Amino acid sequence: MVSRIALIVLLTGCSAEPTLGVLRVCLGEADPPRSEASPLRGFDVDVAQLLAQGLNRELQPVWLAARNPTEIESTDINYGALLMGRCDVQLSIPGVDALGVFAQHLVLTQPYYGAGFELVPAGASIDFAAPGTGRIAVRANTVAHVFIDHLGFQWTMRDDSVDIVSALTSGEADAGLVWGPDLGAVSVSRALAFEPPAALRWNHHAVTRTGNVALREAIDAVLARADVRDAVQASMRRHGIPPHRPFASVHQLDMLSGQ
Repeated sequence: MVSRIALIVLLTGCSAEPTLGVLRVCLGEADPPRSEASPLRGFDVDVAQLLAQGLNRELQPVWLAARNPTEIESTDINYGALLMGRCDVQLSIPGVDALGVFAQHLVLTQPYYGAGFELVPAGASIDFAAPGTGRIAVRANTVAHVFIDHLGFQWTMRDDSVDIVSALTSGEADAGLVWGPDLGAVSVSRALAFEPPAALRWNHHAVTRTGNVALREAIDAVLARADVRDAVQASMRRHGIPPHRPFASVHQLDMLSGQ
């Protein structure tokens, strides 16, 4: 995560300010479908380019060697470069809870897309009010796993989204719950009629350092533009990510206990 030196730099107010004319965006070096350094592509790359264009700045990617998490429950998002001032903004942050111990040093922009656990395959039909309706493949130790277990469904725990698809192919499961952005990297179509319940969906934001108020307000203004909102949705479709606009209600930490 972040070294003590980074925190000392941050807390003493010595972190770098944005460079004029340049927008430095932290991106995962190998995190498809969000971002890839070579060739330069991905959904987060598209959003970074939209922000840079909207701010009339040149995009300067700052590559994070460690792969960004693709599961919402991951708590090891690497904010080190952002906190130390090596970049100005980071993308695809699933809400304030994902900031963890750095919540007082980092601030989210308005949400610009929603993502959740999607039902697969395309023809799957699961009634969450009727736990006996099928066997569900789900990644182990995720919110989706806790959710269906609490409801009383039959489930099979899998290692990742590819393994969930394998369970469907082998007949070990009738349906699966796959983290939406992962669908861009696996060969399975989602059930279009399925709307992820609030407990299984999150809104995603960009994040800046607390002191960069002018930058954050400028980013919010870009994200509020109708043409940018439409371009974000188009990019999601292009990269195989279910194109959800920000949800009206999303996962809260106490939701599962109340299901």
